Amino acid sequence: MYNLLFTNEKGSNLSEELLHDLIEHIDCTIGGYLVKAVKDKSNENIITFDLTSLYDGEEGNIFLEIDDFTGISKLNPSILEVKGVEILRKSFASRELIIMDEIGYFEPKAPQFARDVFRILDSNKVVLGILEAKKCNYINSVIAREDVIILKVTSDNLHQVKEQALQLLKKWDVKIK
Repeated sequence: MYNLLFTNEKGSNLSEELLHDLIEHIDCTIGGYLVKAVKDKSNENIITFDLTSLYDGEEGNIFLEIDDFTGISKLNPSILEVKGVEILRKSFASRELIIMDEIGYFEPKAPQFARDVFRILDSNKVVLGILEAKKCNYINSVIAREDVIILKVTSDNLHQVKEQALQLLKKWDVKIK
């Protein structure tokens, strides 16, 4: 299996920056999803999380909303169960590399989505992703897998992790620009 996941300290977005940088270097068909955080008018607080398809570019799949006033989060697991599953299945069927940004603690609330994530990790597809820096049974089960390489990204090792990731991708026969 060819699974490479990045993680970082809570509050850091270095893994996301690295993943986006790597996507620009990859020269093959890409599927999967990115999670885009949408901020409020002042650009200070995140108010929604959008599951954006790399299969077809579709956006607007808001699976989490955060009330700007109270800070209370409202999860919509049906977005993961319907759109997330659709994105993963279509990507798996027709793309060479799958992006999963991010794998986290919401997956157990969307059991079919969680199963499809594991089905892809079990496959021979190349997977690049981000593993949320929180502890829960689902994340722990990803960490425990012997077929997953997890690299922690810090400001001190960002360049080295990028080079290591590019070398792994080349070793796994992923075309690099």
